[in-house]
Amino acid sequence: MFRLSAILCALSIFLSALQPVAASPKYASIVVDAHSGRVLQYYRDEQVRFPASLTKIMTVYVALEEIRAGRMEPDTPIRVSANAAKQPASKLGLRAGETISARLALQALIVKSANDVATAMAEHISGSETKFAKRMTRTARKLGMFDTNFVNASGLFNRRQKSSARDIARLAKAAIDDFPAYNGLWKQRYLVHKGQRISGHNRLLGSLKGSIGMKTGYIRAAGYNIVNLIERGDKRLLVVVMGGRSAKSRDAQVRRLLKTTLPRAASAPVGMKRAKFNPAEAWLRIGSDRPLTKTAPATTRPKIRPMMQSNKASGQNRGQRPQERPAQRTAPDGSWKIQVGSFVEADDARRQLSQVKEILGTALKQAEARTETVRLRGKKMYRARFAKLSQAQAVTLCAQLTRLKTGCLPIAP
Repeated sequence: MFRLSAILCALSIFLSALQPVAASPKYASIVVDAHSGRVLQYYRDEQVRFPASLTKIMTVYVALEEIRAGRMEPDTPIRVSANAAKQPASKLGLRAGETISARLALQALIVKSANDVATAMAEHISGSETKFAKRMTRTARKLGMFDTNFVNASGLFNRRQKSSARDIARLAKAAIDDFPAYNGLWKQRYLVHKGQRISGHNRLLGSLKGSIGMKTGYIRAAGYNIVNLIERGDKRLLVVVMGGRSAKSRDAQVRRLLKTTLPRAASAPVGMKRAKFNPAEAWLRIGSDRPLTKTAPATTRPKIRPMMQSNKASGQNRGQRPQERPAQRTAPDGSWKIQVGSFVEADDARRQLSQVKEILGTALKQAEARTETVRLRGKKMYRARFAKLSQAQAVTLCAQLTRLKTGCLPIAP
């Protein structure tokens, strides 16, 4: 009887530790291994919630699509309409008719969570916030977010604006996987606007070991929300907490979830190299309200443009170009690989290769499926890989698998 009483007492103490957050009817959470995509913890993760300013992760995602398409550069002016200027706080306090650089706008969305900037960005990209919200929702469907609907770009309260913890985790993973060169934006702790330093809302940055940050959010209907990317050694976790009673209790819950899930997270495969992406230094520079130099935008343009210019100037190069580019895209004996999983059992690795073949079909017709053995901390692991790919094939195939929420990593020679 004494032993039973002691167990019940210990259990009550444990539950009371979780009570401040878990007792809220708005509360939901999920922890995802960012390397493998495996869910390590979930609670009410598919129940619909108000995303609040976590919405701005999608606003940033769409902006990054515009950057990738070459339609936006760091010094692209974003005009502030009267509609954008009248948005409630949190905001930069921009006036109607004022313009800011796209670089400052991108930083303000993440650091300041500026609602006026979110509306201005939406209007710049789509012409109106309503049209932009429809694009956000279409993008959500492509990412597998079926609990989500967007009505605005900021996350301000609207009964039809909804999401779930699981969908937010999908969005966060897509943002870091699809645009890895811009991951530095998520951990910026301040920005500079009109000579003033403006700090962000994420208190875990600088206080939680390995915190990369990402986005916080709050409206009364939602409670306190957060998405936090955390790197510890060779492990990487995405923690989503929605419906916290306070910023302090929300952050404490992130710490508790990290403590219980980190031991079960997968380590990054040994000896792997990430594919090289175009640098994004111009977008990461602090002090974005200052005009860029004339040469700065060239750092973000695709490197193929100078080659195209030189081809026009040289008949010899023009003649070589049709022979070079198809070889890069279709060469069956390429030296690039993609890894689609790392497993303890060889059968699991082979099963993963078969499943990926079914997903990609003819796209892997010329690739060679391999199960490679490696020792990790004394344990034998089996890596599922496809070899004999060109760089373009590796990056394209991984992009397709990432959109389908299947883990993939391009491996350079």
